[in-house]
Amino acid sequence: MLRHSKKGHEADGLPAPQWSVEKHLENMDKLHIGSSWLSVASPHPHWGNKTETAELIRGLNEFGSELVKKHSDKFALFASLPLPDLEKSLEELRYCEQNLQVAGYKLPTNIEGHYPGDSLYEPILDELNRLRSVVIFHPNTPRFPSAVPEVPLAVVEYMLETTKAISNLVIQGLVERYKGIKWVIPHAGALLPSLVNR
Repeated sequence: MLRHSKKGHEADGLPAPQWSVEKHLENMDKLHIGSSWLSVASPHPHWGNKTETAELIRGLNEFGSELVKKHSDKFALFASLPLPDLEKSLEELRYCEQNLQVAGYKLPTNIEGHYPGDSLYEPILDELNRLRSVVIFHPNTPRFPSAVPEVPLAVVEYMLETTKAISNLVIQGLVERYKGIKWVIPHAGALLPSLVNR
């Protein structure tokens, strides 16, 4: 959702919306929303610098945890991990479990073109399974450019990203393998409800 200050603030080509805790709580009250799940949306914050990525994600997780402490009746946090760096991701997972108030973890639908069934995810999923974690996916920037570059990624590509990730999850047998994980699938299953009969 938020890019590092050196990178500017944008969300897959669109300006990131202005956000404040006060305005969010005001909108929740106005719309009769009881609770919100906080997580970093898209793009997944990784630009090649492992140290910078780990520091940014640690800061985002700590920020979210502080909001949960202040507004425990309103917010829950789904922490992020500095993927594709496995060592730092496992380190961050341990830090979150020991020091922060987290309801679960958010994983991007792909990491540099690798989907959940890829061996890249295996050590992370093994640990999340051991912890019996809740895992929510969020669409990430696709590896290959959109066939319709004039259309914002969130309009078409995000639905395709969710569909590809969840199809990969099921076909690779991860749902059966990781029975300790509670999976949260965004966008009502994306395109899967219309494709399931195929």
